[in-house]
Amino acid sequence: MKPKTKEAGVLVLVAEDSLGDIDTVVNALRKKGLRVTNVLEAAGGIVTGLVAADRVDALRQVPGVENVLPDEERTLAGPGAPTA
Repeated sequence: MKPKTKEAGVLVLVAEDSLGDIDTVVNALRKKGLRVTNVLEAAGGIVTGLVAADRVDALRQVPGVENVLPDEERTLAGPGAPTA
């Protein structure tokens, strides 16, 4: 059995001049291995998804991609929680 590859959650920022052709950018990201979970056109062209950790740099090479950032979960402290 083949070992499972670790996946990384990513936020892909689509370049402003490629927003009109975001479907083409998303399809190219899929071909590079991105498992797309959301396409947020109204948020300025953000694509979220999961990709094998060793494929993140390949996403950065897709025409129309401005940047690829880690998708890190944030938790807000509730009222009365200690502050650092």
